[in-house]
Amino acid sequence: MRILNSAKRRMPDMRWLISGLLLLVCGTAAGAVVESAISIELKSRSEIETTRIMLDQIALCVPARSSGNDCAEVLAVDAGPSPAPGKTLRLNRAAIAQILSSEFPGARIEVLGPESSFVTSRGIPLPDESIAALFREQMEEVFSGAPEFRVQVTGLRIESRPQVRPGAINCRFAQLELLKRRIMDPAGASIESDLESLVTRIHNGAQFNAQCEQGEGEPNLFLQFLPRILVERQLPVARHDLPAKAVFRAEDSAMAWVPWTRSSGRSLRDANGLPGMSLVRPVQAGQTLMLRDFERPLALRRGDSVQMVQRSGDLTISSNAVVITQGAIGDRIEVQSTATKKRLRAVVKSAGSVEAM
Repeated sequence: MRILNSAKRRMPDMRWLISGLLLLVCGTAAGAVVESAISIELKSRSEIETTRIMLDQIALCVPARSSGNDCAEVLAVDAGPSPAPGKTLRLNRAAIAQILSSEFPGARIEVLGPESSFVTSRGIPLPDESIAALFREQMEEVFSGAPEFRVQVTGLRIESRPQVRPGAINCRFAQLELLKRRIMDPAGASIESDLESLVTRIHNGAQFNAQCEQGEGEPNLFLQFLPRILVERQLPVARHDLPAKAVFRAEDSAMAWVPWTRSSGRSLRDANGLPGMSLVRPVQAGQTLMLRDFERPLALRRGDSVQMVQRSGDLTISSNAVVITQGAIGDRIEVQSTATKKRLRAVVKSAGSVEAM
């Protein structure tokens, strides 16, 4: 009985022991709950090339002071748009803390480092060649339907050169698009006149316009630039030196690429009608052939006797006449009737005949 009573006296102590163990276990479990905390340290200055500012570009994560969140996830947060190329943006700690609070609600946010972080977008001056390459490509496309012409862009200078991010750029040129539509329109002006106008404007220093698209999220660029081009056309030229008064032959000409200028615009397109004509002035090898350099051989000279035909309805009268002014076949000259001594205008028909007008 004594033993039983002793056991009963110890029972309350066991209950307290069990209760203490339960409190200890529960307390340990409660202490295992980890607080959500984020700690980053701002860089004082950063240089970026992207159109958006990502947190890993301007800050470092402090793992020892962060808990409940992955540092990689924290640094992947978008902190907003980048400044324009070549420009700098100031971000303070309060602004970064607010961005993190909205991304990780309930987390304890700690932003260390300088009070402000200065973010600069890396920019480069837009190179002339990047625009020249696009202008060259579209010029060649414009004239692809005119194989007798070829166009070379020999240079280009951008006015008010902007800063841009490194990367691709695509441009449209309003003047070239208009020219392309005119060339493709059969009712439009001739390609020769359009080309002559284009070349003249460029030689006179006319500015061209470009609307350029950059990468995603970038604003469009509106540029003005001065191009230099060389337009050539296949035209007949003298194969070798030709003296004045020489009678032109078919083998005296060859086709060649000739710079298209205001003067070459008056050059002959082909030399088919030149054989048999005589040169009024010397022509050098490679010189473009112009109609003004040739004359038809004289069929009649002053004092020649010719047969003159006069027509009146169905009536045809032939008489003799004397040439007063010389001319080639097809020319209008002055003759004098042998019988009446009257002077008349006539068209040269051959080396021995004319027709009164």
